[in-house]
Amino acid sequence: MSDLAFEVEWEDPGGVSGPELRATWARLAIRVGDERVTEVFDQRARTVRDAIYLPLYPLAEWLVDNWWSLLFEVETPGRSTAASYPRRHSLAAAREGYALPDLTVVPTGEAVQLEWRPQALPQCRVRFLAQGRAQLPLPQFRRRLTDFVELVLGRLHECGVGESHLASEWQAIAATDAEEAEFCQAAAALGLDPYDLDGATTDLILQASEALPPSLEADFFAAAEPRDLGEACRGLVADLERLQALRNAASPLPQLKRKLGAWDGSGPPWEQGYDLARRLRQALGAEREVFPNAASLYRLFGLDEGTEGGILTDGAAPRCYEALVAVNQADAPGFLLCKRLDASRKFAFCRALLEYLHDGGGPARMVTRANSGAQQRNRAFAAEFLTPAALLRERISGPTIEDDEIQELADHFGVSPMVVGHQLANHRLAEVIATDPKWV
Repeated sequence: MSDLAFEVEWEDPGGVSGPELRATWARLAIRVGDERVTEVFDQRARTVRDAIYLPLYPLAEWLVDNWWSLLFEVETPGRSTAASYPRRHSLAAAREGYALPDLTVVPTGEAVQLEWRPQALPQCRVRFLAQGRAQLPLPQFRRRLTDFVELVLGRLHECGVGESHLASEWQAIAATDAEEAEFCQAAAALGLDPYDLDGATTDLILQASEALPPSLEADFFAAAEPRDLGEACRGLVADLERLQALRNAASPLPQLKRKLGAWDGSGPPWEQGYDLARRLRQALGAEREVFPNAASLYRLFGLDEGTEGGILTDGAAPRCYEALVAVNQADAPGFLLCKRLDASRKFAFCRALLEYLHDGGGPARMVTRANSGAQQRNRAFAAEFLTPAALLRERISGPTIEDDEIQELADHFGVSPMVVGHQLANHRLAEVIATDPKWV
């Protein structure tokens, strides 16, 4: 993974007014790995430079005001597409009339994804030129932000600037104990400001944290809707009890899990998912198997639907998750699938299966629509296990694929056309030319 650097040189502020702005006027270069995020074309000088000139106080203040969101609010369909999400996750929201790049910060649980893109700012007479994407481990990213904020606070102190909003907010964050930090993380995962909550919402978050096993908390808060938090938590607890009461003591999955052993993967989550799928097929001697329906897939793992078979299906009531896996008193896993269509149940089962086989974090795991690293990994695993790239390559007709062939491939592997489209594109097997956008 790359590293993030804020390279600062303090500059003469000239006629800039305001003590915080004057004290923190600087030349700032933001670098991710070898990439210069702040590379700009200066329209006045007609030159390209790798740094920008601005007061750093507004940027540091924005980082602190959005601290918990920047670290713990993963992308979730619906929530992350709202207009308020970029205001918490893009440096563009901290401009206040100055030039800052459109650098977006998206946490994934295990890491933070950074993405930046070219953008013209006519009012500042500059155009940002750089484009790229990188991932940083979450602790490393947090250290870089901490260093930057403390650099700005140190500059304010050197220049004799007294109390500021930045200083008071940073003091509150620095004084946060472990229990308070867990609450702030949960609130941020829900898309909320932990310092601006009503009493009822605060109580619901605390009650959910107490009711749920630790292995479910992060995924639950990333996927649940704040307005339905209490109902969603009660439903999840009830579903968990159903799974823990299953009588599938003869499940062969615990033995398979022991056979596979620990897996220390590296690289992006989706690459880990692909690798785990290939490893599992090889362990099962099923490298060339195709599973046309859910029943054939369950049989591979010695499971079937029912309280003694380990698979429960309930697509009637809406939930904040797509599948749930939990271990019963006999140390055997049970799966609750919240999908109606056969192909969707297969995909949800495979995602939950990975959470069971790969998990080291507790007796229960959930599959959601969120875009955390864990959910990216289990999606990639399900796609590769059900539609292996090697088998897909053998069946494609050529370098371009259209709607009819995508549907034929989907029918053969028993998956949705969207899964086929993503596999073809992500493994660069063929160019997908489809008229239906949901397939690509």
